[in-house]
Amino acid sequence: MFSSEAFGHMVHLYVNLYSNVLDLKFNIELSRSINMAELRKLRRQFISYTKMHPTENSGHISNMFVQYLNKSLH
Repeated sequence: MFSSEAFGHMVHLYVNLYSNVLDLKFNIELSRSINMAELRKLRRQFISYTKMHPTENSGHISNMFVQYLNKSLH
């Protein structure tokens, strides 16, 4: 098993990799360590939010998720 600090660093690297692949306009700013359970919870909350407030431009959904994560994790 990984320590929570090591896991947090792995999540940060993983997110940065995908932000480059998806050509995101925003970066995820982690000010603390997070675990997978918390990330899953935030993902479910974001999906629920987008179902209630759909966007016309689906190309912006990845950037919206990054902004949601940044607001939720600070």
